Amino acid sequence: MSRYCLLLAGAVIAGALAPAGYAHEHGDHAAPKNANACNEFVWPLDTERAWFRANDALPLKSGDTFATPPTDKAIRVQLRPSASVELPAPPTSTPKPDDAERFAGVIHFEDIAEGHYQVAISTSGWVDVVQGGKALEATAHTGSPHCDELRKSVRFEIGAGPFAVQVYGVPSDTIRFAVRPAAD
Repeated sequence: MSRYCLLLAGAVIAGALAPAGYAHEHGDHAAPKNANACNEFVWPLDTERAWFRANDALPLKSGDTFATPPTDKAIRVQLRPSASVELPAPPTSTPKPDDAERFAGVIHFEDIAEGHYQVAISTSGWVDVVQGGKALEATAHTGSPHCDELRKSVRFEIGAGPFAVQVYGVPSDTIRFAVRPAAD
């Protein structure tokens, strides 16, 4: 009997000490791998996270032109293999060895009011805002590699007029992004 109690106690302790992500990875969806991962950002991104979860994202293809960024939803972009995309400006990130096997794209906008904006992307990759043929310098950035809904947000001072958002180094052929005034 005491052997049985010891085995039972050991099983209970082992279950209590199992990694939190184990149940999620093995079919029990009771708890996500890191429940706080989407709360690690430097500024609030609840709006963008909600837009990325919604089913009403504006569907565009790399190279498309749209009047202005939507103010109430994300944009879902169909990307192309990186080698087939001509970006409007050289990427600001350091090239990576596997960039050629990844995806890229660009969306052009005809107009935007001058201001400080944040551009959020749903998955890993790099994002630049291009205006006047040059990539704008980021003023700030925040990210979480463990958030499944939103990977990073980058802030830019964008002048009035046409601009483009370019993404590259993306592991899949679609990405969601959102442009909206910077909010703290």
